[in-house]
Amino acid sequence: MSELEKTIDLLEEMDDDQLQAIQSVAKILMLRKADNDIMTPKTEDQLLAQIDHSLAQIQAGQLVDTEEFDSRMEAMLHS
Repeated sequence: MSELEKTIDLLEEMDDDQLQAIQSVAKILMLRKADNDIMTPKTEDQLLAQIDHSLAQIQAGQLVDTEEFDSRMEAMLHS
């Protein structure tokens, strides 16, 4: 049995609320994959470079409040 068939079997047993939760997670994963390479393996140097970049953005005032980010993500998931 393929992974797709196993997944379909699991999905067929779920109610609508569970399916919506799965859809939300799948959309987040697809957005992350489409927006950048966050899902690809990284070396320690690459991870440290990303952290340094994030810290520089924070120090430059380029951060987004968590509530605003949550609102944006919810809007993207429901579009």
